[in-house]
Amino acid sequence: MSGGLAPPSSRVADTFVRLCEVPSPSGSEARVAELVRSELSGLGLDVTEDDTAAETGAGSGNLVARIPGPSGAPTVMLCAAPTVTSCAAPTLIVSFAPTEWVR
Repeated sequence: MSGGLAPPSSRVADTFVRLCEVPSPSGSEARVAELVRSELSGLGLDVTEDDTAAETGAGSGNLVARIPGPSGAPTVMLCAAPTVTSCAAPTLIVSFAPTEWVR
């Protein structure tokens, strides 16, 4: 395939849709955090949650999953889960094309 976005795997697309289906406005993130925790645990990762929920008034703290790397390797953070709310009706992406998003 040349140029454009590569179509995501079915598992990635399915996970993305499941995450989008969970209502998770700021302060009410517990359900989506539990889904993320479940997905990561299902991959065999040890997942912990810090105690920032009490400090921030959020529905959950930060989830941390560690994958051991080689000695001396840099530390990398790979994920953030912001939520954007909209007054418009959500648009679900139902198909992917090699060079463009199809709605």
